[in-house]
Amino acid sequence: MKRDDVRSFKILIIYSLVALIILVLDVSGISGRFLWGVRYAIMLSMPLYSLKAANKGREQRLLAASLFLIAAGDFFLYVPLASGNENPKLYPWGIVLFSLAYLMLSTAYLRNAGKDKREILLALMPMTILAAGFYGVLSFADGNLVISSLLLILSISFMLWNALCVPIRGWYDRTSSRLIVISAFLMLACDAGVGLGMMAGISSELLFDIGRNIVWSAYIPAWAIILMLSSWRTMER
Repeated sequence: MKRDDVRSFKILIIYSLVALIILVLDVSGISGRFLWGVRYAIMLSMPLYSLKAANKGREQRLLAASLFLIAAGDFFLYVPLASGNENPKLYPWGIVLFSLAYLMLSTAYLRNAGKDKREILLALMPMTILAAGFYGVLSFADGNLVISSLLLILSISFMLWNALCVPIRGWYDRTSSRLIVISAFLMLACDAGVGLGMMAGISSELLFDIGRNIVWSAYIPAWAIILMLSSWRTMER
């Protein structure tokens, strides 16, 4: 898949600047429900924009669909925070939707899979993450959160493996391949931070604030990359 619409880089630039502004607002003390609402509005704008910008290719449709799933997942995870009615019982629903989003991404990255033996070696890192994630969930999570979290770890590990394999599968061009790998690692960093916050029970308010800002500084650009890729006019190589 070859890129021929450089203008769509503006999407990544704009959302990265927005992520920086949110970081500045949070650090300056403007946080609470207002900023949670702003964060959700930003993530909701991505699938809405994709309705206009997304191309009709198979991969682009899958990427756009993943944006709708994360916006739906955020509804269960972050809208309660914005409204001041946090409800942990809703977390599993959000986690399941995020898992489906990662499966959508994996499907978009699978083109030309299985043609290069190096894919086996590239599975080592995702398998390590999978093992560490399973250990963490089974050690600290309970109830419905266990099942949904295990599903999330499976889906993000599978997505990461497929993203790492994209450069050697030859369907996406070099720039797209690099951006896909970057977005996958940003998503991994984000979910690792969220998982630690939910299960490790961080008591220090300072550490929690730092973690939240790291998560969102990775989260918005990661999915802005997906939005950008869904808007690129492409052709098969």
